Amino acid sequence: MHRHPVISSALSYLALGAVFFSFAYFLTQDIDRPWVNQIDFNGAVWSQAAHNILRAGLLETQGASTAFYFGPLPIPNAGYYLHHPPLLHLGIAVLFSLLGEHEWVARMVPIVCTLCSALLLWLLVRDTLGRRTALFCTAVFASLPMSLRYGTMVNFEPVVLCLILAALYALRHWEQTGRPVWKTLFFASLLVGMWVDWAMHLFALALFAWWMTRPGRPARRLAWTVLAMTGICGLLYLVHTQFLRPDALQDLQRTFLVRVASDAKYKFTFWQWAAKVSASLVHHFLWTGLGAAAIGGIIAYRRRKEPGVAWIGWASFMVFAMDAVFVGVFQNDSYIHEYIPFYFIVPVSVLAGIALNQLAQTVENAPAHWARPVGNAAAILLAAAGIWLGQVRTETLQGRFCILDLQKKESEALIPALGKIIRSHFSPETRVLCNFMPYYGPQLEYYARREVAPNLSEPEDWKPYIQKTDGDVGGIVWMGDDDAPAILANLPPGKKEFVRLENESFCLWQPADGDGRPF
Repeated sequence: MHRHPVISSALSYLALGAVFFSFAYFLTQDIDRPWVNQIDFNGAVWSQAAHNILRAGLLETQGASTAFYFGPLPIPNAGYYLHHPPLLHLGIAVLFSLLGEHEWVARMVPIVCTLCSALLLWLLVRDTLGRRTALFCTAVFASLPMSLRYGTMVNFEPVVLCLILAALYALRHWEQTGRPVWKTLFFASLLVGMWVDWAMHLFALALFAWWMTRPGRPARRLAWTVLAMTGICGLLYLVHTQFLRPDALQDLQRTFLVRVASDAKYKFTFWQWAAKVSASLVHHFLWTGLGAAAIGGIIAYRRRKEPGVAWIGWASFMVFAMDAVFVGVFQNDSYIHEYIPFYFIVPVSVLAGIALNQLAQTVENAPAHWARPVGNAAAILLAAAGIWLGQVRTETLQGRFCILDLQKKESEALIPALGKIIRSHFSPETRVLCNFMPYYGPQLEYYARREVAPNLSEPEDWKPYIQKTDGDVGGIVWMGDDDAPAILANLPPGKKEFVRLENESFCLWQPADGDGRPF
């Protein structure tokens, strides 16, 4: 019996367009929001790295990251943050130079990459499993809170995922056609990704391990080529960092050791780590997404001898293996950052899409005359319901970064406005002390363009900073704190000015002998 597709070609593309429109709308609806949410930590630091390149110069910084440096020029060696390759902040710097330094400009990078990832996923699945399954996979991709939330975050994950999918798409066509252009695009995608973040190196190692187990000299030759690429790129980066910061390698080693296990700040057992990561997976992939992926995995295993299923299953497994190593080995990282399992989006979307397609096909094959229209309606309703559910869950996961009282919601205008006040009252050389911000975040420093020493909540906390003579110092005291009067009473003589911002009072202080800008 000839099987007609549940969704006609025209309806399929119409549904795909609706999925992309909804996805793009959700990703861009807060594109111009200031850096005031929890996930905006990375947006602030990588925007600052781009800002420093523009103000200090590409030759002076050699394109390296100074993501956590908010002080005056010239940038000291200690101001370089050399834990990651440079292409992300360099790309943001290029966009800043063309379009201006705005939050929406920086967010264009992850949003465009996330949309391209959705398109590449659709193309990959369409070429291996067909258009209908590709539509389901893309709908799942666009509905997962992991992609909706972190697909807008200015960080490495959206960029690297896009390049991984581009590499897989090029590899697929290289294997099918043998054309050199696809071979070039495959290696180019890997190479660019290796200069974006170390996650691409992990993906390359997953490819190396797989191809080394395959029979035949071509597979092993390809494996050694990929390994050589990642080794050379990593070595070149490490050598370059030594010229910028003599202790760069030791600093990277210390960070590596911290990221693989609990430390003094984040202490946890294996079971605590497992519980937190599991809860995060449920929050960001939903029980429905994980359940559908599990069913899809069973279906894919049973159909593993089909060429299309075998290839997309292999590709999904490579991404899964890479991220499983990332999550499992770097336990401190995955315990702190909920976006480390970001790359699981690919296997979850593919397998869940296979499961949904099987469901629609089962309904379609029913003998009743109403089977086909019911299958059509079910496909549309499942996609729409999944996208709606994912967007609702994503909105509940959003969290404001609060700098005053963690129990009170702050407006998104507070941090930029307070940063502007600090910038206008203190010189670039001044380290600004404050009695708020119980948890560190770079958002305020980004808008202040000044170094800020946070959470000095008691008078004794201020003394070590004030007694230092290696630079100017000033302070801003939030008067809503119970210890604020005691802090003011113990400050050395100087200039004080009270300002009010959104029903909160602040006192700006500068010592009498300070060289900062007068009030």
